Amino acid sequence: MDSLRRGVLPFILLIGALFLGGCNLLPGSEPTATPTSEPRVLIPTWTPTPILPTNTPVPATDTPVPPTPVPAEPTATPTDPPPPAARMTITNQAANVRRGPGTEYPVIGSVSQGMQFDVTGKNPAGDWFQFCCVNGEVGWMFSQLATVENAQLVAVAADIPAAPPTPVPAPTDTPAPAAPP
Repeated sequence: MDSLRRGVLPFILLIGALFLGGCNLLPGSEPTATPTSEPRVLIPTWTPTPILPTNTPVPATDTPVPPTPVPAEPTATPTDPPPPAARMTITNQAANVRRGPGTEYPVIGSVSQGMQFDVTGKNPAGDWFQFCCVNGEVGWMFSQLATVENAQLVAVAADIPAAPPTPVPAPTDTPAPAAPP
């Protein structure tokens, strides 16, 4: 145990000296003083402030002040919903679309059962409907080949094309009557 004391005691003394040296507490080593200037301390002085006369409050009167009216929130003006559009659904297996209201007008395309279109007009008799569009053109459909929702809303079309001229049949030679027997 004696040898343990001999080895441990110098070690503990060395640790203690390092600790004291790190804290700058070893005897004989005074830190060097660095001269610093004395901070100036400003002492506030009292400055008198003159007291100005104030407005004397006016006594309240018995006359009631009407409250300021609060503007009412603007109410939304109800707008009428747009009228329902007339819509045509093709009911025939296949149907020709014509350039005007009648079979004398040329065919511009065809449609099939179930196809739907917006109706834009009708003829004065109300049996042909104008609709948009087949092959980029406004077309006409016979009313018996389709059903039209809201048909009562459809106005007579303003741009009904003139009927094409009816072709005159070319004269044919009629055989001369045979002599009576």
